[in-house]
Parts: sequence; structure tokens; C-alpha cells
Amino acid sequence: MGPQNEDMDAQRLASITADAVSNVLFFHTKQITPPADIRRAGLENAVSAVFDLRSHAADMAVAHLEIACDAALNYAQEYNELHPDDTINPRWMYTCVQALLSHQLKPALLEGYRIERLHDWVAQQKGEPPKTHCSDPGIDEGPTLSSVELLTSPSQQSSELDVTITSDDDDDDDDDDDDDDDQDEASFFAGATNARQPIGGTIKMPPKVPWKEADIRRLIKLRAQGLTHMETADRLNRGQGAVENKYGRVVKEPAWKPYVAECAARFTRVRRGKRKILAKEDEDNDDREDDEQDVVVVASRPVAKKRRKVTLAAAAGFE
Repeated sequence: MGPQNEDMDAQRLASITADAVSNVLFFHTKQITPPADIRRAGLENAVSAVFDLRSHAADMAVAHLEIACDAALNYAQEYNELHPDDTINPRWMYTCVQALLSHQLKPALLEGYRIERLHDWVAQQKGEPPKTHCSDPGIDEGPTLSSVELLTSPSQQSSELDVTITSDDDDDDDDDDDDDDDQDEASFFAGATNARQPIGGTIKMPPKVPWKEADIRRLIKLRAQGLTHMETADRLNRGQGAVENKYGRVVKEPAWKPYVAECAARFTRVRRGKRKILAKEDEDNDDREDDEQDVVVVASRPVAKKRRKVTLAAAAGFE
């Protein structure tokens, strides 16, 4: 399947990588970018620069896959420098190129699977036989990628598969958004941090799930609080790449710039207020420590003198 890894050279691998990057760019820009143009952007040089490292690899196919993905990251960096208003998320570029080229360079990564479909689960609820069971024809049994189990038993969530869970309660978005304001500011002011959920605790939404206005507002507020992209992604129950990409676009949209500025100003005031309180507490603690030291010094002197007199009298034989 595809070119043999034993016969691979840098130019050939660069050409394959360019095809994958071209597909990713089409998804990002909605415009066809010929692979030849991508190679001229330095992709072939990026592959050649690290191609000799494959001699240290235990698996040549995996080495070629990693070299291709690394070269794609180089291209993403160059693209972002040339298009500061339409940047590509490097992690997204890496993941996409890896997924596209795995089928060609390391097909074993995609073998030995059995997928249980949501359609099968729906058919079962209706008392109908499954119609869409998917499995690798080369095996009888294998690991199961089950979206059904993820939806029915979140505690059995697989870290390899993301499934969409959305709410239809659109009518409550406005009220929930107001509540989020109070909760976010309160948790920030108290110094609370968002602990990452363990695997099995949540089900992340895939990047294609539409963003509602309430989601975008919450995204802006969480970032204004100072949360990292990773922490924000956990709060929103989305992937980190999706959050990074969406936030990068939102802050550049004229319609959202006033709200971004408002949140930034609001939480800047909160941070300043928190710093003032912490500074005041530190100052009070220092004053209390100084007072305690003064009390100890004053109280200890007479005691020390009294003990010294008694000791001297005893030594002189007057007792």
C-alpha cells in the first residue's frame, strides 16, 4: 500500500507530505493549494534537514511518518508568519498530516479494529438488527472503538475516541450566561483552579461541533481570567486544539472585539483587587510578626536577668 518505506528518499517523502499539507490547507482556507507551491515554500528542505535521523529509528515507517509531520509543522510556522490574520493551529496541522499519512506510510496503525456504531445502538433500541457494524476484514476479534459505551457509560470512556454530547436547552442560554459571570468571577477571586478531569470523567466534543454564542462568551471570559488553553478546553468540554483555533479567530472578529475588551478590563480589575488584598494581608502579617518579636524581647529580658542573679547567688553559696 503506497510507496515502500525501504525505497523512500527525502524528495519522495517531501512530495507525499506536500500532498497531505495541501489537503489540510484546503480544509483551512477553502482554496486549493497545489502541492508544488507547498514544496517551494521549504517543505523539501525541512524533510532533508532531518531525514538522516531515520537511521536511529527502530521502525522506519514510523520514522518517515514523524519526519513528515515535523516538516508539516515547519510549513505551518512559515504559513503563520506570512498570514498573521489567518493562522493555522500547529497541533491541528500535525494531527491532520499524521492521520492522512498513517494510511500510506504506516497502515498497521489502522488495522485490527472493530467499531460499534451509534446507528447500531439506535436500531437495538427499536428492536431492529444492526445494519452498520464495521470491522477490519482481516481479523475476527479486535479492540472495540465504541461510541455507544461512551454515551451510555461515561466511566468507560476511551481516551482514543471523542464523541459529541450537546444540549438542546437553547432557551436557557441567556440565564446560564449570567450565572456563569458570577461563578467565574467568584472562582477567580477565590484563587480556585480548574483541575483536569480524569479520563472517563468527560466526553470531549469534536472540533466540528458548532459554537453557540454562549459558548464563545464563556470562552472569552475564561481566557480573560488567565486560564490556559488547556484549562479552558476542560471547562468547555472541548479539545484544546479547537479552543486555540476558535479563540484565535474570535479575538480578531470586529463583532467580538468590544466584548473581549470588556472581559479583559473586568478581570484586570479583579486581578488588581486580588493583588491589593494579598498585599494588605502580607503587610498585616508582617506587622503582627514585628509586634510579636517586640513582645518577646521585652518580656524575656527581665526573666533572663532574674535567672542570672539566682544562678550567681547559688554559685556564691548564699542560698
